[in-house]
Amino acid sequence: MRPEALDQRVSKDRTLPREVIVAFNHALIETRRYMAECRKGAGRNYESEQQLSALWLSAAEELYPHDPELANRCMVKGNGWVDESVWDDPRYHDLPLKLNDMMERIIQIGGSHARDIIEGECEVDTLTWRTRVKLPPFKEAPQITLFRLGSGSTAEPNIESISPDQFTIAISNSDQRGKWAWRARGTLLR
Repeated sequence: MRPEALDQRVSKDRTLPREVIVAFNHALIETRRYMAECRKGAGRNYESEQQLSALWLSAAEELYPHDPELANRCMVKGNGWVDESVWDDPRYHDLPLKLNDMMERIIQIGGSHARDIIEGECEVDTLTWRTRVKLPPFKEAPQITLFRLGSGSTAEPNIESISPDQFTIAISNSDQRGKWAWRARGTLLR
């Protein structure tokens, strides 16, 4: 089994890139600002609503590779600022589109609950029957998953040791020699 491509990883298992958080937060903050002005009696502003639509659609575009469900909610939000009947459409009416609901979702997928994923490749030979892989430092020893690259045994090598900044794998037979892809999941030190 080969590792998933970087852009196909499960979004809940990693921290969102900074540009995704920035795009989402910009849409969120500008929407809150506009709504506060309306509550103070400023009235609706067509130009501001067009800008909010563009911000939410931009956030949707940034989010889509990481969380398609939240990206779709942002898209509905953006379309709703152009035509508010979208928000009353039965297909979208029950979506959690309130700003606090959407903010909670971004915190879940990109905030303190998220996990980092580091991937790479290593090779194990029959000279030493093991290899050590250096990692960027994690807060705790990460979860390590191995995947066979190329032909050979499908039996995984033994993971001998894991620390926050490295792991060692060993093979028990020559069929396990060769290239292996690895994935480390955990929380990186910042």
